[in-house]
Amino acid sequence: TRADHQPGSPALAWLSVGMTRAKQRLFLTCASVRGFFGESRWQQPSPFLDELPPELVEGLDSEPDEESVLGAYDPGDAPQALAVGDRVAHEHFGNGRIQNLSGSGVNARALVEFIHHGSKQLLLQYAGLTKLPS
Repeated sequence: TRADHQPGSPALAWLSVGMTRAKQRLFLTCASVRGFFGESRWQQPSPFLDELPPELVEGLDSEPDEESVLGAYDPGDAPQALAVGDRVAHEHFGNGRIQNLSGSGVNARALVEFIHHGSKQLLLQYAGLTKLPS
C-alpha cells in the first residue's frame, strides 16, 4: 500500500533490517506476475528500489515489452481472423470485446473485456472464441 512506502513504515523498516544484515552480497527479487484468486496479475517493482544508489545496483533492467517476448500478433493458421475491437463469445465468460492481441502460434493471446466477468487474457488455441457480427 501507499502507506508502506512512507518513511518510518514497517515495510521500509524490514527492508532496512534485511539490507543491513547482508554480509557481502544482497539479492532482491520481485515477481513480475502473481496468481491472485485464479487470475494472473502483473506486479510493479517496489518503489523502495528507486531509493537504492544506482552505482550499487546490478541487473535492474527494464522488463521487455510483451510483443518482444511473444512476438507480434500473427493469425497464422487460426480458423478465424480476429482483430482488436471484434465482438466475441466465450462458452464460460459470455460476450466481450477484444482489447488487445499479441503473440503468434501457440503464444497467440487475446485480452478480452467481458461484459460480466471483466478483462481476461486468453490463449487463443484454447479459448474457443466465436467471432460475433459487429
